[in-house]
Amino acid sequence: SLSSETAAHAVMTTLNPGEDMVTVELKNNFLAPASKGRLIAESTVFKRGRTLIIVDSIVRDEQGKDISRSSATLMCEGEAPGTFRGAAEWKECGMG
Repeated sequence: SLSSETAAHAVMTTLNPGEDMVTVELKNNFLAPASKGRLIAESTVFKRGRTLIIVDSIVRDEQGKDISRSSATLMCEGEAPGTFRGAAEWKECGMG
């Protein structure tokens, strides 16, 4: 959830006015347990295409130990929020 949130914020820095985004895929590798203390997440936009954006994220503990690594693909679309393909179907099932 932390890596997903930071990935979304990294993507937000690339959006144009009126564009919105949705996660298409998220793969997370858990590398070590985290039992106490703060976690620090950092996400970087690896590549932005016309509609797909690939983001890499790493979560570390306070000592700098790698806790998890993730790769996400997000889709950006629309001239106004909520204009994704299939938005009507999302509203029908209570997701929009």
